[in-house]
This record gives sequence, C-alpha cells and structure tokens, in this order.
Amino acid sequence: MNAENAREGVKVALRPIVGEDGVTRKEMVANVVRELMEGGGKESRNRIRGMMKEAAKAMEHEGPSYKSLANIAN
Repeated sequence: MNAENAREGVKVALRPIVGEDGVTRKEMVANVVRELMEGGGKESRNRIRGMMKEAAKAMEHEGPSYKSLANIAN
C-alpha cells in the first residue's frame, strides 16, 4: 500500500504540508503527529484495528484466504 492510498483510499494516514520549496518543516511534522495523537488519529487507529481483525479472520482456518491457498495447493 502506498502513502497516497493509505491517506486517500483507506484513510489511515495523514500527510504533512510541503512548503513551496518542496521541504516539509518540523512544525508541519509536529502538527501531523499532534493530529494523529489527538483527534484524527483516533479514527485512523480504529480503522487500522478493524483492518487487522478482518485480516486475522481471513487467515483463520476455513477463512477466505485459507481456502484460496488450499485451493491453489490442491
């Protein structure tokens, strides 16, 4: 998963603002970290937890990923 997909598609990342010179200043990074630790980060963490649970289910015995791999192996 690339950064743009993580931010726009899955909504589990934030992007710091890049200055006109193409450099991200430490203040911008600090703002993004603060946002992740406080407000918007809660939503991202909840989405990631949900994705982790779904991935674990998929890999369980008789889960969809398990079945797909079993079909390939047989």
